[in-house]
Amino acid sequence: MKKIVSISLLTTALLIATIGCSNEEEATNAKESTEFKKEVQDLKLENSQLKAENVKLKKKIELLQKSK
Repeated sequence: MKKIVSISLLTTALLIATIGCSNEEEATNAKESTEFKKEVQDLKLENSQLKAENVKLKKKIELLQKSK
C-alpha cells in the first residue's frame, strides 16, 4: 500500500513539474512571438518611410532631368 501511495505521489510530482515546464515554455514562446511581431511592425514602418523617401528622390531626379 505504501508503494502505491509513493508511486502516486511521485507520478503527481512529475506531472506537476512537466506542466510547469510546459507553461514556462509557452510563456517564453508568447514573449518571443510578441517581440517578433513588434520587430515586424517596426520593419514595416521603416519600409514605408523608405518608400516615401524613394518617391521624393525620384521626383527630384525627374525635375533635375527636366531642367537640363
